[in-house]
Amino acid sequence: MPIDQLDVLLDTPSIREALTVIYERSDESTEELEWSDVRDALSSQQWGRLIEEGVLVSGGTGFVLSNPERIENALEQYDELEDEAESRIEPARWSTVDKAAGAFALALFAGYWSSGVQNAIASVENAVLGPVTTPSPSTPLFYCSRPSRVSTRRSYKSD
Repeated sequence: MPIDQLDVLLDTPSIREALTVIYERSDESTEELEWSDVRDALSSQQWGRLIEEGVLVSGGTGFVLSNPERIENALEQYDELEDEAESRIEPARWSTVDKAAGAFALALFAGYWSSGVQNAIASVENAVLGPVTTPSPSTPLFYCSRPSRVSTRRSYKSD
């Protein structure tokens, strides 16, 4: 099996996991495996793909890894790369704006339970949004432009 082909297979996380399981269950490729030995951890598609690609070859009564040393080295390299990637991930830091937005959100939540907080938030809201909600000279035009609905039905009294 060419080296590039093994690298392409190992780029797929599910195949990499399948190879790890096969390698471990075959006691580092000293024993032959059958499908029944790994069917609880591998799908039939993974098992079949490994056979088709030549990673697993037929042994006496089961299947063995075609080149266990190369597969072991490749799996170790991927493990090292994953460990390096995990160590490089830094936790996200909150900026001042993020902290202020979080504090404001908590204050709004607290406003549901505490009438003091609710009144404080309402007074700030009125100061900020009050000028926007006051009637302007054009406000009566909106109310006058709507057609009124006058009932044209007549009611007759029956004797």
